[in-house]
Amino acid sequence: MTIHDAIGYYKKNIDRYWEEEKYKWTAVKHFRENWDADAADFAGMLAESFNLSYTKNLLDGYSYYAYKMICALARQNPEKMRQLFKCLYDENLPLIDRLQPFRSGCDELMVEFRENAENRKKAKNHYQDLRALCVYLSFRYPEKYFLFKYRMYTGFKKLIHYKETSQEEDSEIRKYDNFARMCGDVLAAIKEDPELLEMQREKVVSAPGCY
Repeated sequence: MTIHDAIGYYKKNIDRYWEEEKYKWTAVKHFRENWDADAADFAGMLAESFNLSYTKNLLDGYSYYAYKMICALARQNPEKMRQLFKCLYDENLPLIDRLQPFRSGCDELMVEFRENAENRKKAKNHYQDLRALCVYLSFRYPEKYFLFKYRMYTGFKKLIHYKETSQEEDSEIRKYDNFARMCGDVLAAIKEDPELLEMQREKVVSAPGCY
């Protein structure tokens, strides 16, 4: 199967796929209406911006608690979390200089989290992985970044016989770099399909609350 074959299949099934994916468009709009990095109550603002009523399975799932932990760490040390997000959203910095500090910063906050209560001693995972970081980035800059889920990436990669080419040394950056290249190829093909663009435009403008 080629990318164009996949697009053709999507167009034939757009009604079903739109109902399944529409929540992502409303989640982005909700985020952009609520995000304020300088909010007095940063933890509260963060919790509302990524509210699970909108983000659903993007930050929550079976044995996956990215939303719960980012909120807990923000309540524990809101100023530290504020600075981590400001760094993550600084487009003047290379991506690797934003992802690595965010992960290491959350590692440091997890140490504090475990030390602050006896019942947290066994807590080991803050779940701020590439999947969560891509949610944060794509909500802030939806025209540039892509939502990432490893299982879906590998499945589609095999389907279209996509060859990874990134030589980045950092494994997370290499993973995202390959994923973003593939998404860029898909996006280029989409832009060459006026019928699909119009079909999608009609879906978005007719749905309330969509970005």
